[in-house]
Amino acid sequence: MDVTIIGAGLAGITCARALQTAGHRVVLLDKSRGVGGRIATRRLHGTHADHGFRVWAPQHPGLQTLTQELVTEGILQSWAAGYAAKDGGNAIAKYLAADLTIRRQHRVVRLEPVGPTWRIWSAVPETEEPQPLESPHVVLTIPAPQAADLLEASGYAEIAPLRAVEYAPCVTVMAGYHGAMAGWPAHQQTVSPSNSPLLWMGLDSSKRDAAAPTVVVMHSTAAFATQTLATDRNQLQPAATELIQAAAALIPGLATPDWWQVHRWRYAFVTHPCLQPFVLLPMHSAHPLLCGGDWCQPNGFKNLDAAYQSGLQLAQQLGRQLG
Repeated sequence: MDVTIIGAGLAGITCARALQTAGHRVVLLDKSRGVGGRIATRRLHGTHADHGFRVWAPQHPGLQTLTQELVTEGILQSWAAGYAAKDGGNAIAKYLAADLTIRRQHRVVRLEPVGPTWRIWSAVPETEEPQPLESPHVVLTIPAPQAADLLEASGYAEIAPLRAVEYAPCVTVMAGYHGAMAGWPAHQQTVSPSNSPLLWMGLDSSKRDAAAPTVVVMHSTAAFATQTLATDRNQLQPAATELIQAAAALIPGLATPDWWQVHRWRYAFVTHPCLQPFVLLPMHSAHPLLCGGDWCQPNGFKNLDAAYQSGLQLAQQLGRQLG
């Protein structure tokens, strides 16, 4: 492959699509079983819930154009103050990644320069030893702290631009209810509480037809989630219960869900971004490493817009290197 991209979120997918359109051979590696990063959907109890990004409401002109394509293809529809996918947000990522080469469940553990190329070692299920892949160009589109940890584990010290990026976490609760949701504000898909451990709540089931089971997604504030960072991710039930109680204080019908699940996003909100569209790290004898993602915010774009912009800029930089 000409380029290996580590991370199949929106930035990685955008970069890969642009490079592949230009005729370059690209492979994406991702530690997850799916694609999309925080464009994430959980399948559960005969339905699903978008537990990553809240609303697809792009500001970047290129992403707005892509949004119209997604609407035309029947993937996105109007919802709240933007758009949503009735089949789950990860339908967006699947559509965008449909023609890309992606190796899922490849958790990259080490990068090694070998002459003019990089040897990329990945932990893969059902294999005892990390598996190698060689590529002349490598792009990291994972959260900056994860990229810094990977490079540090690979023996590199020149990672200050990555360590300077800071994130805040978020705890997300997905809750299901039988019947209509009593007390939810009429004609309103989302609620933004104040003076609460909750940052946002969305009536996720309103993205689907009227017969869909009622599902509510609750996102915590960064301050609340930060208090849980010392807690194992499999022991977040008390935090989830507290968030459900806070939601019920606003809408009593939320007090007793029939089922619920909880997920913590350690890298949810970029609080101290990089003010460049990407970071280039000269590394020994191999080609420079490029790093980018939603944490690159040179001109005010954030979240999905920042990820998309960084992916495009990464592809342009690589295009110049590849010739």
